[in-house]
Amino acid sequence: MSSETNSDKRDNILKQLISSARGIQDAVLVDDEALVINNPLQEWDEDSASGMATAMFFLRDSTREHLHWSVLTHMLLETEEAYFIGVPCSQETFLLVQASKVGKLGEIRRVINRAVKQLQSQLKSEECLDTDANKGQIAKTVLQEDKTQLPDNKSLTRPKPEANSDVNSEIKYRNRRISN
Repeated sequence: MSSETNSDKRDNILKQLISSARGIQDAVLVDDEALVINNPLQEWDEDSASGMATAMFFLRDSTREHLHWSVLTHMLLETEEAYFIGVPCSQETFLLVQASKVGKLGEIRRVINRAVKQLQSQLKSEECLDTDANKGQIAKTVLQEDKTQLPDNKSLTRPKPEANSDVNSEIKYRNRRISN
């Protein structure tokens, strides 16, 4: 059994990304609020990564608004010496990559796309585990709420209301009462 955490698995994918192509200097995952999900691995500090994410999201949103584009899949900022690339991994998670022009853009994008697929798979498995865990907790809570404790600590299921009782004379839809 592996003792590797989800964070370790994501960090390993990012380490592999950094070592896979010449020129990639750092990579970080951020959420849709520009908060850093994992610690930057190389040169960035958390504040710089968060600041760049904020700027990237502002640029993305402004571009979509002004050009009436529905979705932007990749963001690329280019200077004389470097690239800054932002790619969504899910609706809430984004990969930001800093790379120098020592590497070829085609190669950098190829390894980024491979890393994004791996990250999407990892994030999806984490989401499934969270969902399964939450369902178990919800089911346990519902079970506990549906039982009434008797004085001698024996469980008794609450009686269900009659179908035609006065309690059920009003139907609720999205927590609004609808009269029959």
